[in-house]
Amino acid sequence: MVDRTPSAAPHVKAIPTPSRADSGGEVYVVKRGDTLYSIALEHGMDYRELAAINGITDPGALPVGRELKLKRPAPP
Repeated sequence: MVDRTPSAAPHVKAIPTPSRADSGGEVYVVKRGDTLYSIALEHGMDYRELAAINGITDPGALPVGRELKLKRPAPP
């Protein structure tokens, strides 16, 4: 298991995750080297839920720059 808390790597500066209010949730912009699994893990989600929220059928095809919703939109 990997400890991803800031105290685990004191020499590494934490960089805020790009996010904004959008349809009732945060948005993550895919960076080079990201995987659906790593993004989900970083945000306390299951990768299958992240895929479902974003309509992703092929987790291996995750283009850099794509915006991923991190939460389901709230019902109206």
